[in-house]
Amino acid sequence: MLVLNANQEQKHMFNELIQAIGAQVVWNGRFIIMGDRMILEGFVRSLFLHFDIQKAEVTLTDLPMEDETEFEMADHPGLEDLITMAVYAFEAWDIFPGLKVEQDVSQLEQMFGEVLGRYALDVVFSGEQLEFYESGMRVTYEDVVEKAIASAKGMGAQAPRQVLKMPEWIYGSGNAGKVNGIGVDAGSGAKAAAQRIQKYRARIGVLDRLSDLQKKTLLRDIRFDKLLSDNEKEELYDPIQDHEYKERMRRVDEELADGVNRTYAHICRMIEKAEKEELFEKTKIALLERLCALRQEYGIAEVRLIMEQAPAHVERAEYQQLMENLAPYEEIDLAEYKEPLRKMRETLEIKEISNMLMNSAKKSRADYVLLLRQMEEKDFARENAAPYVDRILEWIGEFDKARLNKLLSRVGMMDFETAASLYAMILKESFLPGLRTGALTVVSRRLAQIGLGECGILADSLRERMSGVIRENPRHHFYPARKLLQNTAVPEDTRLIDSAVATYAEKKGIFEYPVFMADTSKDENGRDGMLLTPEHLFYSTRLSGYRIPVTAIRSIHVSSGLLNHKSLIAEEESGVRHKLPFAVSPEELQDWAQILGQFVRELKAAPVCAKLSYDALEQQGTVSCTRCGCVFSSAEICPECGLHIK
Repeated sequence: MLVLNANQEQKHMFNELIQAIGAQVVWNGRFIIMGDRMILEGFVRSLFLHFDIQKAEVTLTDLPMEDETEFEMADHPGLEDLITMAVYAFEAWDIFPGLKVEQDVSQLEQMFGEVLGRYALDVVFSGEQLEFYESGMRVTYEDVVEKAIASAKGMGAQAPRQVLKMPEWIYGSGNAGKVNGIGVDAGSGAKAAAQRIQKYRARIGVLDRLSDLQKKTLLRDIRFDKLLSDNEKEELYDPIQDHEYKERMRRVDEELADGVNRTYAHICRMIEKAEKEELFEKTKIALLERLCALRQEYGIAEVRLIMEQAPAHVERAEYQQLMENLAPYEEIDLAEYKEPLRKMRETLEIKEISNMLMNSAKKSRADYVLLLRQMEEKDFARENAAPYVDRILEWIGEFDKARLNKLLSRVGMMDFETAASLYAMILKESFLPGLRTGALTVVSRRLAQIGLGECGILADSLRERMSGVIRENPRHHFYPARKLLQNTAVPEDTRLIDSAVATYAEKKGIFEYPVFMADTSKDENGRDGMLLTPEHLFYSTRLSGYRIPVTAIRSIHVSSGLLNHKSLIAEEESGVRHKLPFAVSPEELQDWAQILGQFVRELKAAPVCAKLSYDALEQQGTVSCTRCGCVFSSAEICPECGLHIK
């Protein structure tokens, strides 16, 4: 906050201003500078002049200034221009319309720049803003005044030349206007508007001599002039708009007078420039219409010339160059040349493909896959390459059929380990997708046959052990393996076990079949309980499901807890203990633990075979090419045939 004591001339002038605008302020002769505000401090009310929002208002104030240093205007003559600048700015914004100021906005900006230049400051002034800058950084009006005071200390006796003189009032003692939005009276307002229009017409009369910046400033001043009505502004716009239209059209003719500029590319640059210009709508529409018509005219002529000069039969490099030459003409309709270009490419590519087929090796599957990759890298049109790709895939298919027929010739006599290895090999190696699927189906049938057979034997064995020891229990379910082998099973036979698999045993291997399930679900729907397979013991709790490898189980026994509460425990070789769900009565629990424990020990002791586990069959992180059947890690391009994988 800065406090400035006005000199006698300022006291006289500003008291006249306060009276003229009808402000209810008794000024004490002090200017208070705060940020972007200049305050004429009164005894009760003060007049606030806001530079940032272009507003004047009278308000009750209680400004604490007990410790503020006061500066005498008489001791700092350079400050008079800064105070006067505020009056000029508010007159230009029509806040004080009763003031008589001869200069327009552009002239005032030049004068303000001269004032602030002595302090190495810059100014931006228009009909809607007054901003101050130091070394490109925005500063406030208070910063400006403070710098002027600091600069005055180093100037010794030489006072700066005064640039701005206080403007005169054109209306006697009657109120020329009111602050707080009341506005000027009709008579004085009409006179001020008439004078403003006269000034604008004088500037319009010399449009030919104004620079582009001056013309823009003129338009800006008219647009934000609060004294003028919309109709008055429109009348002023008309001659400016006509001049602008003629001037822009003249510039187009002048720019195109040189034949060098009569090109499609140059017109495109002119259009891009015109679209960014601030022009009247009528001018911009007419200008763009003309330029677009010229662009079409020149573009069509240039495309026609390019096509006429192109040879009938081209090599790939020549064709690519031709397409590059046509690429910039995106605004030109090339439908007329679409068919000739298509035939040109067709002739070129069929010739190239034929040469590739004749000159490439064709002795192995790898040779044909390499041929596919070479065609992919050439980026042939799909319709041109498709018949040849299909034929190459037929040749690849002949190699795959021969190999798969040999591999599958004895599948019906394979044991589980051999069939499982074959299944894994077919998954990992390259075969055409359709042939791979068919081969896996054949091996799957053999694996299912062996797995279901083993499952049936194990289910019969466990049922026999439980007979006479564990009562018949509707919550105990054996997998109907034999029915499935004989194709006599119905959905109801496997419904509950399927529910268990889907709920908590979803990581069961593809050919890992259940042997037994104890259903402990409240609704008897199979979603909770225990499921045993030859490889794993699955069980669920209310929160999640668990999987224990059979080979990891040390024992299954009964444990008694508090209040003699009994639990069925599966203990791993590592010492980890699992509390298993069960469906037998407490009296049968010990017998059930012995039967289940003995059965698991026998499963562990059975000969180890390379069964397909869940993890082995899940080709995690791999992708299969939909064209050549190559299996590879996740990537965007097939490493064998070069197909882009989406």
